[in-house]
Amino acid sequence: MKVAHVSDTHLGYMQYNLYERKRDFFNSFRQIVDKCLELEVDLLVHSGDLFESFNPDVESLSFVVEELKRLKDKGIEVVAITGNHDKALRKDKKPPQVLLKGLELLKLLEPHGELHIKDLYIAGFGYTPARYIDYVRERAFPKWEKEAEKAGASVFLFHQAVDQFLPYNGAYELLITQLPKNFTYYAAGHLHTYRVEKVKGGILSYPGSTEFRTFDEAENGKRGFNLIEIEKRKFKRIELEGLRPFLILKTSEERGDEELKELLQKVKSQDKKPVVVILYTYKTTPIEKFKFLLEEIRRNSLYLRVKAVEEALTEEVVGGGKSLNEVFEEFCKANSLPSEVVNLGKEVIAHSPEDTREILREFLKERLKDNFQVVEKFISP
Repeated sequence: MKVAHVSDTHLGYMQYNLYERKRDFFNSFRQIVDKCLELEVDLLVHSGDLFESFNPDVESLSFVVEELKRLKDKGIEVVAITGNHDKALRKDKKPPQVLLKGLELLKLLEPHGELHIKDLYIAGFGYTPARYIDYVRERAFPKWEKEAEKAGASVFLFHQAVDQFLPYNGAYELLITQLPKNFTYYAAGHLHTYRVEKVKGGILSYPGSTEFRTFDEAENGKRGFNLIEIEKRKFKRIELEGLRPFLILKTSEERGDEELKELLQKVKSQDKKPVVVILYTYKTTPIEKFKFLLEEIRRNSLYLRVKAVEEALTEEVVGGGKSLNEVFEEFCKANSLPSEVVNLGKEVIAHSPEDTREILREFLKERLKDNFQVVEKFISP
């Protein structure tokens, strides 16, 4: 049986408040469906954060319905769990996947569950705060382990950060030793960069996000999904093609003029207007010296972010040859800060000071959900 594993598609996310970016997230999902049809997969499993929000807009819902219909028409089953973005944590709210389940476009394991598709056994649970995971482990894992052992071919779906990939305390929700045994494939979600490891006799993988949400993802990851032939235990990575380019330049006052000119030519040569990030360090020459080059880059880009850091300040604050990001991670680890704080801090560090308000606004909007409208008017313009 051929199984496609996808995660963290975040449909409906309008990054930088640009409609083009919303369409980019749609395009990556459509390409996955195209690939599934081309490769004649039997099953697609989605390990959470199908949507950006538990209350997606009508356009995003309609888009997903049409794409899942394409899979259904070819007899391709879809099994999903919820992620932290599309999971409704309030008791009176249901995740949008419930609607798709009602339309018989997917099977949903919510908040946890199990099922058989032909000879394949599937079990899993959606995003669960760390304090509640022991409840699921104690009540469900022993049964799932027995069923997986009997089945031979099996998939375990979960949307949690595992300690092996986010080792500092407070960032992970699940120890790798706590995963149930006997599964052939562990389909993980939540981390946005591609990872694959052998664990408990099976294969564990985070396929990563299908479209970049941060510059760190763009620098360290690739957009794609996984293809597994379960019975043969054959694993293959499928990279998506033709998506919007992300161009990242790390430069300094010594190299700035030459490298910004090269970047401009690269920007102009792209088939699609790229998202561009410039990280500039200097001692005496501020980034404003290159304002004409920067304006030309901005004019030919979909979006441009510039972060300029004074080198003397960086040395004073960081010291020891460590980056500010490394120092921040060490601080978070030493103080056992929760993953939300860690991720927020890293995103603020990665961007220009003028972007901080937008980042904090998105952070509050994501966590306050419906209540965000109440506090939004108090956020200074």
